[in-house]
Amino acid sequence: MYPYVLAYRWGFKASANDKAYDPTIDAATALMRQHLVGVRVLRIEQQTKDIGGDIEVTRKIPVVEVYTNYVTSDPRQMADIAPPWSSVPWQVLVLMEEAVRRGFAAFSEEEAKRRGIAWLDLVRDAALREKLKALIQEFQREGYRPDSLKQLVDRPSASARWAALRKFADERGHLLVTNGPYRLSRWTEHSVALAVVRELTYPHGVGSFDHYAAAPRAIITSLKQETGRIVVDADVEMLVQEQRSYKTVRQRLKRETLRGLYLIRPDSRYIVLDAGGSVIQASAAKMDEDGHLVAVLPKHLPRGQYTFLVAIYPDGNSVNPAVRIISFEATGS
Repeated sequence: MYPYVLAYRWGFKASANDKAYDPTIDAATALMRQHLVGVRVLRIEQQTKDIGGDIEVTRKIPVVEVYTNYVTSDPRQMADIAPPWSSVPWQVLVLMEEAVRRGFAAFSEEEAKRRGIAWLDLVRDAALREKLKALIQEFQREGYRPDSLKQLVDRPSASARWAALRKFADERGHLLVTNGPYRLSRWTEHSVALAVVRELTYPHGVGSFDHYAAAPRAIITSLKQETGRIVVDADVEMLVQEQRSYKTVRQRLKRETLRGLYLIRPDSRYIVLDAGGSVIQASAAKMDEDGHLVAVLPKHLPRGQYTFLVAIYPDGNSVNPAVRIISFEATGS
């Protein structure tokens, strides 16, 4: 949750002389700050998964409720407004914030130029890195955690985190800690090299990102107009791995359609146009229990001709999507 704190603290200018403000953070977090209403930490769940070969992986999963005043038909878009997590651990965010507060650097390039100080760089700036390591030592001794985290993190836990960050900096030569299976291994002024590591506690296992490399594609098989709605049926074409080779498989797109071990998301959008080409409605088609995508038409349409356009993006694949267009007549009743 600490990214929320950082966004509100550095994205809002309390006064003309407020030093805890950066216009770039203000612009980047404006939508989140406009719509975020509240956050509640519920619990930490523990999940143990057997991945074969007598290997079990235990993962801790935080359960957090996020409340917004933003409403859309796409739940993932709602989640994007104010995600409760960050790819950067809280101690790195706190370290960055304190470095900016003390005038070591600025969050954005524009603010760095305006103030005549360094642009915050956790990798390439050796002089800044030494200042940050000194801060880490200070925070480790104190068990420092900001006021906003004192109810969630005790002093010994904070000291342990600062110690881990100090060890990371000594071993890696930088402070860019993230949560993925990729590690920064080499860098120059204009390039970086990432090393892939086998991290069993990472929540996304082998094959989790295969759908990006060979995304499934929808094929619309029928459109049927019914009272107050249009029903769309579709198949999905996808690559399925068989040992070390792949084959193309086509099957009906339904709620339970799998690609390997993962459910395929049947994302769909549609628009309704009047005879003059003006948009009457734009929304998302929903899949019913029988596996039909249902587009609900506007109520009380005036008599006349209308055009219905629908596209399907399985797993969000918008490359060469399946699109169909039909015309229909409203009686005005």
